[in-house]
Amino acid sequence: MRTLLSIFLIGFLQAEEWPRIFKPSPSIAKYQVLGQEDGLFQYRTKHYRIASDRTLRPSLLADFTRSAEAVALVLEKIPLPLSSPPEKDLPLIRICANESTFLSAGGAKGAAGFYNGRKQEVLILWDQFFPENGGGLGPRANFSLLVHELAHLQMHGHLWKMRPWFYEGVAEYVAAAHEKGGVFNFSKMEGKVRERIKSHTNPAADGTPVMSLAKLIQLSSRKWHHLAETQESYELLEIYSSSLLLTHYYFHGGDERRKEVDDYLAKIEEVKDIRDERPLLLNGEEAAEIEKKLVAYWSSRGLKLRFR
Repeated sequence: MRTLLSIFLIGFLQAEEWPRIFKPSPSIAKYQVLGQEDGLFQYRTKHYRIASDRTLRPSLLADFTRSAEAVALVLEKIPLPLSSPPEKDLPLIRICANESTFLSAGGAKGAAGFYNGRKQEVLILWDQFFPENGGGLGPRANFSLLVHELAHLQMHGHLWKMRPWFYEGVAEYVAAAHEKGGVFNFSKMEGKVRERIKSHTNPAADGTPVMSLAKLIQLSSRKWHHLAETQESYELLEIYSSSLLLTHYYFHGGDERRKEVDDYLAKIEEVKDIRDERPLLLNGEEAAEIEKKLVAYWSSRGLKLRFR
């Protein structure tokens, strides 16, 4: 009976097609201007409130809100129960004029974006999107940062039950898939993962150094945040790269691996109290074997991985 059930579930997952390209309707960029409150310029979209230290021009808001709204929609398109947004009405995206404002709002020192789970808010530094002079988007507006942090917000209900490698890996995965204006391309994920990891790697490094999976999967949220505050930038990015590699391994490694994730997320749903045992997707022994597979897989795809 159990075997038949497993076959049925695998077949069910196969029937749910993994998204290839997600292109949102232009209508999702709609927003309301709410005026000023507490010294902040206030806006409202379908899924979020936006509060900014500085006023935002309409041309800017259209691009910004389209990308933000698309994150809420695209996580629902992935045929795994990843989405668990905050239950309160319209969580906040807070655009901070400078680091001082960012830190006072609850952001982490040295970060450019931050998800404050306690307040259910995403904090973004102004200079990641907008030039100092002018109200339009800068030439290198960091939409991947926005997508990454909003992915955390959309998974809010799961985060306290998970090891951070998983939710950080998912956030990196959707950030890698995002192209422009809320368009996500999942059909070329090998190349997108490779390019994102290369952009996170010190050009002077020998190969592509990343954190060992055995260490990665043991990190608690507290230890992750400690590393974020103490590591040099490239060393910190090695942790995110490992998380992305592992997420890609499960998401694009065939139906059985996706079934493992689906089972894991079903167990996550059963955790109701902080005292409950929290499930794990993999253990240390499995991690060592997966490292070997990843080294072999990516060696012919442009990454010379060095787990350390």
